[in-house]
Amino acid sequence: MQGGRFWLSGLAVFITSVVYNLVVHGVILFSMYETYSHVFRAPTTEERNLLYLLHLLAQLVFALMFVYIFTKGYEGRGWAEGIRYGVWVGLLIAFPAAATVVALFPLPLQWIFVWTLSGLGWTALCGLVTAAVYRGPRVMWTT
Repeated sequence: MQGGRFWLSGLAVFITSVVYNLVVHGVILFSMYETYSHVFRAPTTEERNLLYLLHLLAQLVFALMFVYIFTKGYEGRGWAEGIRYGVWVGLLIAFPAAATVVALFPLPLQWIFVWTLSGLGWTALCGLVTAAVYRGPRVMWTT
């Protein structure tokens, strides 16, 4: 697992995940969410703070588990390995979660597509970051 790389990668994936989700869901998809604001909770300020801490905890657990699972199959094949891993994880997480939420709440079917694509982008980027931290030592060429 390589302790130092594991924790560094976990931190990098955590930061990447928080920033990616803030940009995608808090900025890019904000108007889409506003259109259906009646479906989502309207928490008080105190609840919002607690829910945000819960969100950060969820992102931290995701980051550490994402990196841990990556280390179990790590082959040292570079960034493509990380992106491929991220896409597989994204397919495991994004489509089932998006389809379930749309099935349970009165949201348009197009949201499945949007959330699946944004989820695949999220996990592919996290895979890229993980592979970048885990890449092997640089080869120094001498003449």
